[in-house]
Amino acid sequence: MAIFKVYTEVVTKSLIILTLSVVFCGSSMGQVPSGQLLPGSRVLIDDTTVYHDANIPKPGYLQSFIDPIFRTKITRITGDPGTNQGGVTVWGTDARHHYSLDQAWNADMSMLIISNKEGGSPSPIVLNGETYQFLRGLPISGYYDYRWHPTDPKVIISISGNKIKRYNFDTNTDVVLHTFSEYSSIDWCSKGKLSWDGKRTAFRSSDSLNYYAYVYDIETDTKGAVLTMAKDTPEPKPYISASGKYVIVYRSDTDTRVYDANMTYIMELPYNISHYDYALDANGDDVIVGTYKPSGGGVVITQRLRDGHMTTIAPGYSSHTSCTNIRRPGWAYITYMTDWSSYPSYQPYYMEIVVAKMDGSGEVHRLSHIRHVDSDSDYETEAHASASPDGKRVIFASTWNEADGRPVQAYVIDLRDLRPYKEYTDFTDLSIFADWWLNSCTTPSWCEGCDTDQDTNVNLLDFTVFADYWNP
Repeated sequence: MAIFKVYTEVVTKSLIILTLSVVFCGSSMGQVPSGQLLPGSRVLIDDTTVYHDANIPKPGYLQSFIDPIFRTKITRITGDPGTNQGGVTVWGTDARHHYSLDQAWNADMSMLIISNKEGGSPSPIVLNGETYQFLRGLPISGYYDYRWHPTDPKVIISISGNKIKRYNFDTNTDVVLHTFSEYSSIDWCSKGKLSWDGKRTAFRSSDSLNYYAYVYDIETDTKGAVLTMAKDTPEPKPYISASGKYVIVYRSDTDTRVYDANMTYIMELPYNISHYDYALDANGDDVIVGTYKPSGGGVVITQRLRDGHMTTIAPGYSSHTSCTNIRRPGWAYITYMTDWSSYPSYQPYYMEIVVAKMDGSGEVHRLSHIRHVDSDSDYETEAHASASPDGKRVIFASTWNEADGRPVQAYVIDLRDLRPYKEYTDFTDLSIFADWWLNSCTTPSWCEGCDTDQDTNVNLLDFTVFADYWNP
């Protein structure tokens, strides 16, 4: 009897695959509406259970594994120190991306920049954005002083001294866009970047008496009005907003001010915020997204720049936030570096990377543990998760729990085979759907999304929904 049951299940599943393959192969039935889950594939974990590191052995160079807890695919993309793996002259002991709010991939995600430090050469280096194979060294110096152009995949904008420059990959040329001869230098203050359309940025300059903050328009080659601040005030750091309409001037975690692009004062933000990124929310409003501390207990919030309105988007005590997913606005990628033993009250995310919806709904998808030995004295070991422009991949740094904090290497989390990032059904999903055929299930997984009507069974009604989005 048991043998007959197994035989029946195998035949049934085979018929499902054969039927759907014949009927739908080569056709494109549709695409899932944004935010809707579809049956047949792994679904990102979104619960609030406390998960501890699964103690996975470190993968080799360009090797991948599926995280047994979070179901995500993770690939190590930098090599072993002292070797020439992949054609790099030599890998350093600190080979990683720059920072959470810097765009590691270029605009079309065909290339990726890695800083190859502590004995590495060349540095920085450019990798293929899909295969992560070494392409070439990058002839630009200065760890904090270059940014991918947000819309032009062949261009890097950099600063050197008092000059802003445009580097073009196709021609291998570096052209000076503007020389600020009135200043000895221009400064992005480590965390400055370009507006999402690539047209504007904000700089700080100084002399012996004052700091000067201003907007530079790349498209029109014009410098805007200047805000002058005496050097006896807290050191100001001006950053352009995502739209380019505002300038955020950070003085401390308890003093962040908003100006318009003409440096006219608008307001001081009412909530203390740290380690934030600049973004547009789903409504197109400029916001900053970061850690609400000290009074906020470290939860993740957004603050709208036009009026200071605050929205809480994720619990716990966060470390860094990334909104480099400019083609997927409305989501923030968050790094948590608190460990459970030291901070038992900051549940549920410990040493994790998550992505949170910015609308206050509480929707959070959990991506990976960072496998990091906590060290407040070594900034390079921090994960600083940063999203790709489409939000479907995330790069982070990790020591993979090495006690001495080296080597620091880069890893990529790939979400493209997981709901809700995958927006169609194919043969991979079909195999998973067949495995759940006629099985019963319940919340929260609902048979990995295969029970579409959530009636506790995977049957022909679910099969119909599956077929509607078939696109092999």
